[in-house]
Amino acid sequence: MIIGWKSPLDGRVYDLDDFAALDRVIPEPVLRAMTRKVQTDTRHQGPKITITSGLGCPRKMLIQRMLPTAPDPTKMWKMQRGTWLHECVGLSLSANEDWITEESDADACTFEGSIFGVEMSCRIDARKKNFTKVIDWKFRGDGAERWIDPMGRAKDEDSAQMNMARMLMEQTTGRDLTDMEMHVWVMSGQTVRTTVPWMSEDQIGAIRPGGGTYDVRSIFAFLEAGMTEWKKDLVMDDEARMRIIGALPMVGETMYRNKRTPSINMCSRYCEVSDTCFQCEGGI
Repeated sequence: MIIGWKSPLDGRVYDLDDFAALDRVIPEPVLRAMTRKVQTDTRHQGPKITITSGLGCPRKMLIQRMLPTAPDPTKMWKMQRGTWLHECVGLSLSANEDWITEESDADACTFEGSIFGVEMSCRIDARKKNFTKVIDWKFRGDGAERWIDPMGRAKDEDSAQMNMARMLMEQTTGRDLTDMEMHVWVMSGQTVRTTVPWMSEDQIGAIRPGGGTYDVRSIFAFLEAGMTEWKKDLVMDDEARMRIIGALPMVGETMYRNKRTPSINMCSRYCEVSDTCFQCEGGI
């Protein structure tokens, strides 16, 4: 859980509401919005697993759930910016009576089930009421459209996420959604619609997010192992929690590496809880 913000300028930890002290780091209105989002987000708390957690680093997710942290707000902003823009786009589509969005009815966009033998849930951005189409919005940095497949095929991680959502939708509703259209709108310097191909559970499990060492099936197995240990004693002290986290591999270390600098540890570049992660050692 987030208890404060760490300034990248002086390394000091400031209170969540000390907006003035961090104004040189990130504009006050932006930090206020981020803080409000963090304080009201109850879905990403406790030992529950979501489909997106299997597309990132399990150590990062467990740290965010299990330990007090003070992240760098400039690293957090990329994710929170996308969340805020999701809300804006979702509200614009909510007026369409054929669609249900997370903003118009979050419960109707939330689904649960089991994939790879792991209980998990998802919340989609928007779907047709008759389940014939589902869409997701991805907000990425300017120029991201350069890396979009020229045939309009969604990137592997996006396809894995959408197909896991489809599987949970099928399990929740009892419907066969094999023919449901799935699209991911990539918004950066331009807005580009990509198409998601149907994938089997094995195909999803073989995807290696960010081109890293570990595949999706393995990441969920790590998450399940960590969560299982935590659930044995939800009030265990922080030292015990750090041992659980330290037993897991640093999955994010090899994600999104530049081909010209393959030996660089990427965690310190983009992970807002890397300082805490580097302190976690031990074993289950």
